[in-house]
Amino acid sequence: MLGTNHGTVEREVDGRQSVPNVLVFNSDEAELLRWAELLSPGCRVRSASTLETLERELDDPQTMVLVCRWQDGLLEQVQAAGHPVRVIHYGATIPDGIIEAAAAGCQVLILDRLEELPATVSRLISPRSTSWRHRLEGLTLSSGLSTESYRLLELSNEGLSFRVAPGQGIEDLLPGAVLDELVIRRGVECGLARSTAIVRHIGLLDSPPGSYSVGCAFRRPKRGDADSVVPVRDRAWCAALLRTALGSSGILLETIDDSGLPTHCSGGVVAGNVGEFTVNSVDHPFAELDVVRGRFELGGSVYRFHATVVARAPLTLRIPRVIEETQGRTSPRCQPCAPEPMVVELISPLLFGPAVKLVRDISGSGFSFEIDAEAELFPPGMRFTRIELRSGDQKIGCRGQVRNLARIPERPRVLRCGVEFEALDESARVRLAELIMRSRFPALRDGRDVSFEDVWSFFVRTNFMYPDKMLKLRPLLPQIRQTFDSATARTNRLFKSVAFMRDQEIVGYASGLRAYRNTWMNQHLACSSRWRSCATRRSWGTPQVCAPIETPG
Repeated sequence: MLGTNHGTVEREVDGRQSVPNVLVFNSDEAELLRWAELLSPGCRVRSASTLETLERELDDPQTMVLVCRWQDGLLEQVQAAGHPVRVIHYGATIPDGIIEAAAAGCQVLILDRLEELPATVSRLISPRSTSWRHRLEGLTLSSGLSTESYRLLELSNEGLSFRVAPGQGIEDLLPGAVLDELVIRRGVECGLARSTAIVRHIGLLDSPPGSYSVGCAFRRPKRGDADSVVPVRDRAWCAALLRTALGSSGILLETIDDSGLPTHCSGGVVAGNVGEFTVNSVDHPFAELDVVRGRFELGGSVYRFHATVVARAPLTLRIPRVIEETQGRTSPRCQPCAPEPMVVELISPLLFGPAVKLVRDISGSGFSFEIDAEAELFPPGMRFTRIELRSGDQKIGCRGQVRNLARIPERPRVLRCGVEFEALDESARVRLAELIMRSRFPALRDGRDVSFEDVWSFFVRTNFMYPDKMLKLRPLLPQIRQTFDSATARTNRLFKSVAFMRDQEIVGYASGLRAYRNTWMNQHLACSSRWRSCATRRSWGTPQVCAPIETPG
């Protein structure tokens, strides 16, 4: 039974009122009523048509979900609520405010189909699992070189199920069978590719007679043999690597049988004297004497190891005897700075609408962000037909694919999603390098944006060009200027320069020349005396960020 009371739509369940948990907000009264009627069969709904009413309703700690058409002022209201509120925006477009909300760390689910609203709200207010199964219509599944195509029944972040129709063979789909090169399509559009899954169970379906349901769990693909693997056997070195990883990007731990998602662990203590290390993780699936696989990244290399669990609480493991270093990544990961956060807009055939996320880390090969494990679908192998990275006024468009998911301890509703770039052209790589540089060091500018006159004047002002040197170089000044203009006229693989700015004035400058295929020679390092320490440190660090991205291999 529906009733309205002071702007509230309520539902009685078994003769009593249920706990209020969903708030719908819309200035259009007719649309507001449609939303309330659509949601009321599954939950109690409260409504607000003005920001003043919204503020009052958000004060209720039982308000768990806000459904709205985004408008100015909403972010401040949600942040001031004093308790977590999960937000759903319904609409065909993405307002700028949602981009700002993502940059502020507020996740907003975006729907452009009204019929998906009840199911999405239900997942948010009645969570059953961190791997919710989504029933998606119109999707087909194929595997490897097989010509068979199956109807997809359910898809989650950890696995999938599909239907085997009468007449289709079941012999190769028995429990334990590994399905490589999985592809999921919506019509001709590819929504997932290059994934691997293992068959867990088979069930007989009632309709149509003779059909089966096959359930699978995703598993990590085997590592390619193309990467160069170097074993690290020194115990002190292994301990130092683990300590550095726990203090920076963290370590991924997973079970040896690939059951479930890996757990992302950051922070901990390495006790080299007893050969053990402890990680700050309470919520994890490991038991004492389990053998786990570990993985972390440092300085552009990927490290892998196996370790034994010594104790479950706190999670303590033995320092591995060997850590394998895989020198496969072309550039290290970095975390965008808070003053200029980076957000990404994602579009995929598997999404009901665009998704906008705050980028947690980024490199020349990919990036990661956090997702709502109970409501959002980002399975391994998911393909994005459009990715747009934004930082300030800079934008980069490309395509990509989900490579991995990881649990975050003490945050059971959140998963870390890693995405790999696909088919980045040279221009996009260069702009990506500049975007990363600007994100890490907001005061740095590409040297191409600085004129020869400004650079030369700075060299003179900092005494980099002292009188005797200027006297010797004066006859060559026209050729020097011509070389400078040629080197900075367009992006190239031989020369790179950066300027450190304060109040639109150059206070530091450095340039690099590519002397050999993988060797850059830094030169022209100059800075004003006031900013000497800071400018020197930042300028020397920058070519290490830019060079690997601009020069593949």
